[in-house]
Amino acid sequence: MKKFEEVFIVYNFTENEGESNSHYQILYFFDSHGEVTLDSQQKLNEAGAQIKKTIEFQTKENFIEFVQDFIDTHDYQTGHTLSADDFNIGIESCHNLFTFREIFKRYGTQIHRSEDAKKSLLGKFF
Repeated sequence: MKKFEEVFIVYNFTENEGESNSHYQILYFFDSHGEVTLDSQQKLNEAGAQIKKTIEFQTKENFIEFVQDFIDTHDYQTGHTLSADDFNIGIESCHNLFTFREIFKRYGTQIHRSEDAKKSLLGKFF
């Protein structure tokens, strides 16, 4: 049984001199019921995040892997990621909640739940 349909994530990419200083940072993380709280710091560590006051990833691959793992383990169907720059441009044209969500669908990246996560426990055996 699915919990929610979609989760929305706004991120910021900071590029510094040298690859080791560049990172992806999650700014906003929410679904149709409001802000999503991240209940498992262990999962974040496994996905390559640096736990500070913010959630940061060294590579886009680690960031996308975290989103994929999150939607698979928390029963979401789709994750939408959008850069802060695109979010700020799009938010100016929003007039209601529908157009707000459309920003993510139109300009962001969609990550769908993996097929393995959709299978039930019995479906994996048969």
